[in-house]
Amino acid sequence: LLMFKGMKYDNFITFVDFSANIDIDNYIQHILDRSPRKPPHCDFNFLKKEYQLLYNKQADYKYVCNGHDFTYITMMAFHSEFSRDKNITQEKVESHLRIAYSATAFQRTNIYNELSGLIDSHNI
Repeated sequence: LLMFKGMKYDNFITFVDFSANIDIDNYIQHILDRSPRKPPHCDFNFLKKEYQLLYNKQADYKYVCNGHDFTYITMMAFHSEFSRDKNITQEKVESHLRIAYSATAFQRTNIYNELSGLIDSHNI
């Protein structure tokens, strides 16, 4: 059983301006370190190989992470050097994004298209 709940994203994600940098090796090690009940075959090399398979398939990021992951990482971006508002919380990010849109209506907005493009361009 791999433990993803309560991840410490700052252990493997850094920001330079508005560019998110993900250290995949640290990410995999972070998951392993917090997963005492992982299956015996599930070691660093196995997870790295599985990651490469997903990466090579160009897996859709919307199915790899959830909204809370996204809002926490967005909050981290606001805490980086490019932002003046260092007091933003994950709850504030979620509140600002929680507008009266259905998923379908939101997917037709410019903000959705811009965020999708930004995420795609940084391989997040």
